[in-house]
Amino acid sequence: MCEKGFEMKNITTDLLPKVTTNLTQLLLNSLATSVVIKGGNPPGLHELNFGNELYNFLGLETVQPNVVVAKDGSGNFTTVQEAVNSRGQGASGQRYTIYVKSGVYEEYVVIPQEAPLITMYGDGIGNTVITGNRHFNGSDLKGTATFNSISNMLNFKLEITLGKFRLLTRIDHEQFSKKINNKIIVKLLWFTWIVEVWSKRFIAVNMTFRNTAGPEAQQAVAFLSGSDKSAYYQCSFEGYQDTLYTFHSRQFYKQCQIFGTVDFIFGASPAVFQDCDILLRKPLPEGGLVVTANGQKFSNLSGGYSLQGCKIHAADDLKPVVGQFAKAFLGRPWFQYSETVYMESFIDDLVDPQGWLDSWGYKETAYCGEYKNSGPGSSTDQRVDWPSFHVITDPNTANQFTVAEFINGTEWLPTYGVPFVSGLETL
Repeated sequence: MCEKGFEMKNITTDLLPKVTTNLTQLLLNSLATSVVIKGGNPPGLHELNFGNELYNFLGLETVQPNVVVAKDGSGNFTTVQEAVNSRGQGASGQRYTIYVKSGVYEEYVVIPQEAPLITMYGDGIGNTVITGNRHFNGSDLKGTATFNSISNMLNFKLEITLGKFRLLTRIDHEQFSKKINNKIIVKLLWFTWIVEVWSKRFIAVNMTFRNTAGPEAQQAVAFLSGSDKSAYYQCSFEGYQDTLYTFHSRQFYKQCQIFGTVDFIFGASPAVFQDCDILLRKPLPEGGLVVTANGQKFSNLSGGYSLQGCKIHAADDLKPVVGQFAKAFLGRPWFQYSETVYMESFIDDLVDPQGWLDSWGYKETAYCGEYKNSGPGSSTDQRVDWPSFHVITDPNTANQFTVAEFINGTEWLPTYGVPFVSGLETL
């Protein structure tokens, strides 16, 4: 299988910032402080008997928004970012609700950590759309910038691409500037995402987040979430390569649509995707298709993907020409301790019988699992023969990847008004 069409292009070393070993360690340490430690579940959580009950408290029709966004001027604001800014820093512990009326909002939105407990809802998928076309090759993202100018963008985020190594993290301005004397010129910091969320307990409902850069643009993120205990219900994430960046922290996606071509669900978060439509789009000629690239680097940290009750199939643009392209893969481990499990999902026949791909050499240590899937692409008879691949048959093992166990969802989701199944959908 030729990987040329969907390997991320290596960056030449003359474009890379000079990074010392100390700086690299600083980045790794910073990332390690931002995620959930394994074994850190609240005391007594697993003693609760939530069983297979469906929690459904959604009732947006009874919610009175704090502010309204409308392009025609009929609301409090005409842009989403203005509404987010109205939350203010150091906000109280009350949830802040933003209603975004139907319309296409061409803007780049940042929801900082200083604006917690935001609920953002729209008028439905395809009706309320936040869109842009930032991408890896974008002219507005090229060139150089000093640390000071870039640090205005939410405490600073640095992306370093070293061949096949990528790490995105947030670091303290003062600590970082002392390490490099505030002199570094950053050429690898492309902010390719349309919306980025860092505040805790963010909720999005009935929204579309779209990157229109196209398959030729390489990495082009539609949505980045570094929001702990965040939930997304009936939202659409649309792009090609690297559509949805689950950067870190617990996340839950319910009845969402996620479109893409290569690694279009990626990152280090512990995340559950429940009853979602996973839609593979038409790639570039000789291109390839890979759904996930989970990036868990440390063995003592929580991270990984659980796709439960999802449907993995071709989008409308790929359906009529699906036979002209190589088969798709369910995922490829991005880092050493990557975890990805598909369970109780429908897998269509566009998926390669091998199922999984090892592009970065982590097939010995990663965890790739499948449990009670259906559909013409779900057979595990010809799956990869890796130590890290598991055909899960024990419900007790599969249960570890449920909402209750994998992201401790029964601790925080019941108050959100987002429906979820806490355990296995089929016993």
